[in-house]
Amino acid sequence: MNLPIEIFREYDVRGIYPDQINKENFLYLGKALGTFLLKKNIKSIVIGHDSRGSSHPLAEAMIEGLVSTGASVTYVGITSQPALHYFTFLEGVQAGINITASHNPKEYNGFKVDYSHAMPFTNSEYKEVNKIVLSEEFATGKGEVLIKDLNKFYVKELSDMFKIKNKFKVAVNCGNSASSQMAPVVLKNIGVEIVEHECVFEPDFPHGVPDPENTNFIKNSSKLVLESKADLGVGFDGDGDRFGAVDEKGNHISTDKLLILFAKDICSKKKDAKFLYDVKCSSIVESMITKFGGHSEMMRTGRTYFIPKTLQKEADLAAEYSGHFFFADDYYGFDDGLYTACRLIKFLDDYGKPLSAHFKDFPQFESTPEFQIPCPDNVKFDLVKDFYETVKLSGEFNEISTIDGVRVKISEFGWFLIRAKNTSPFLTLRAEGKDKKELEEILDKVLHLLSKYKTLDLNSVKYI
Repeated sequence: MNLPIEIFREYDVRGIYPDQINKENFLYLGKALGTFLLKKNIKSIVIGHDSRGSSHPLAEAMIEGLVSTGASVTYVGITSQPALHYFTFLEGVQAGINITASHNPKEYNGFKVDYSHAMPFTNSEYKEVNKIVLSEEFATGKGEVLIKDLNKFYVKELSDMFKIKNKFKVAVNCGNSASSQMAPVVLKNIGVEIVEHECVFEPDFPHGVPDPENTNFIKNSSKLVLESKADLGVGFDGDGDRFGAVDEKGNHISTDKLLILFAKDICSKKKDAKFLYDVKCSSIVESMITKFGGHSEMMRTGRTYFIPKTLQKEADLAAEYSGHFFFADDYYGFDDGLYTACRLIKFLDDYGKPLSAHFKDFPQFESTPEFQIPCPDNVKFDLVKDFYETVKLSGEFNEISTIDGVRVKISEFGWFLIRAKNTSPFLTLRAEGKDKKELEEILDKVLHLLSKYKTLDLNSVKYI
């Protein structure tokens, strides 16, 4: 069977349902996954899915394929990606599969695979599975399917980790995501008063796809905080591994600022703490962490690059600008939006100050959120390579990083980044400057450099 090659992304499988992703090819993918895992002596697999309408039938097809190879499958129903990670730490579980398209539009779906202890499948391993699909040389056997509620163990784990001493009200925006049932329960269990928003499963996401970096999602969270007079607003993406926060004044707090806040707290308790952050984060991350006595490293974006390091405790905390936090100082090391929410609430409870007050001493700068520029999947990576040559040949810039895409430093605070988005057909653009004037100059400069690429509609650049 031939599958669309573009569904095999950098760190998962993802495409449009039912054109690229459907029950027929998920049956074959299940057979191929079972065959691939059997070669590694892996037979015990947990499988769950997000709240999308297409996820349950896709899960059924994949389970049928897995069982046909002899795999023993435990089906958990709707669950979050962090919970799925957690299940792979349970005794007897050798692998986990989550049917999800995360924060992609509702017409998308896909899946992610974990080995035991949340170690992710690599890009090359997804390609190996595709080769097995093409060959149709599948293992055969007689597996079994068990249906279990494992979510309750994850909920108990988080509920037991935190206890809030002071009165605290939190506005919770689940966006009808996979976190919609677990998040309110956990937050109530740790002693928080909550105000719920879209905390029920809706397969078609009638209020928009849950994404804590999306402008409309942020506006909804901000409005909820102000109307309910909450101390904090928290939100989660479609599969619950990403987190976003709004302070008591309704202001969105970017991931890099939260990283600095968490780093300061960790450094106060541990000498020489280590932190990782992706190329989209602010230039002040490194200098602030150094000021606290910690060490930091910039990395390329992607869970398959971060999770192995944090699982193996090579860093105390890592973060991606899109809202992924990987806590390893006092947690497993996988990205977990709900754990991050609990951790932030505990931080505020311990220090006794509102969230906005913690940023008063931060260096002041101007930055954009992440812009997205439509660009076909079969073009985007080559275009970024060519853009690097364009930047290099311009002779204007001395510091150019190609860790992930093209990140160009212009001044102490000033920089811009162009990279190909791994999960969808877009380029992403982010920029930062010491003030509004410098930021505008940087944006003008990068848009001028991009204007040579006629495949790009730069008028369509928009906030995500």
